[in-house]
Amino acid sequence: MRKQLIKIIDSHPEYKLEERPVSPFELQKADELFLSNVVFGIRPITKYRKKEYGISVSQEILTLLNKRTFDLISSNSDSQAH
Repeated sequence: MRKQLIKIIDSHPEYKLEERPVSPFELQKADELFLSNVVFGIRPITKYRKKEYGISVSQEILTLLNKRTFDLISSNSDSQAH
């Protein structure tokens, strides 16, 4: 999951990936937050303390992730059919 997300984010110049510690203050300044793991995919965080967040970017990344997964499955099944 992590590798796929990094590939997706790196291939879209409108996103910037930073892996670093963040403070609670920085979380409250963010426009959008999401968590990801292999079990539930991408899950947007809609509220942290008193701040509410949007979900448009996490939805877009989830769509791209689902497309990439579908493409990988399709290409694997095509190669096994031959």
